[in-house]
Amino acid sequence: SNKLYPGESTTISWLPVQDRSYRGYNVYVNGEKDNNALITETSYTVEGLEYNMEGHEITVTAVYDEGESNPSNIARVYVTGKGLVDGNIFELDGVTPIAGGVVAVSGKDVFGEEQSYSFDINDEGKFGGEILEGSYKATATVDLYQDSKAKFEVAYNDTTHVAILMTEVYTPVKYITATEVDSLDAVQLVWGMQRYGNPGEDFET
Repeated sequence: SNKLYPGESTTISWLPVQDRSYRGYNVYVNGEKDNNALITETSYTVEGLEYNMEGHEITVTAVYDEGESNPSNIARVYVTGKGLVDGNIFELDGVTPIAGGVVAVSGKDVFGEEQSYSFDINDEGKFGGEILEGSYKATATVDLYQDSKAKFEVAYNDTTHVAILMTEVYTPVKYITATEVDSLDAVQLVWGMQRYGNPGEDFET
């Protein structure tokens, strides 16, 4: 693979030298020899590559008794990394924190691969952690509040601050009745969250 995540290694391979006696091969990463001893196979695993989205340049040379060949064509390997998300959950005033609940984060990293994370909201209304660099959407879910979303970008080795405002779940009125009041030449409206008793209906109908 030429698209690596933190801590991953990559194995390169090449076609062998033909019709000549050679001693082995050397592998160079960004111009620096990576192997300690000559490589006698036609593949090699490169480990410990650091973040580089411009690409590490890997080349191979053949070593003969007379000397070393010119470098091969360049194999370019990209390594992504992580950034930090520092999030807050607030009431609509943007000041009062909301505790409890979960923030689900989903999106694509810089390689276009789908990624997802889940963070608990602490007692101070905060959430966060490490996320691969990329573009994401956070969805906050808290009891008695409507789900709320926010989009954000994460850059390597940087902290992204995310603030999510939430609205309480509004419980609708359960019933409303209208009664004409002749003495007042008006209509009386009565509503409530719970109706007591059952409405009556004539047996014949």
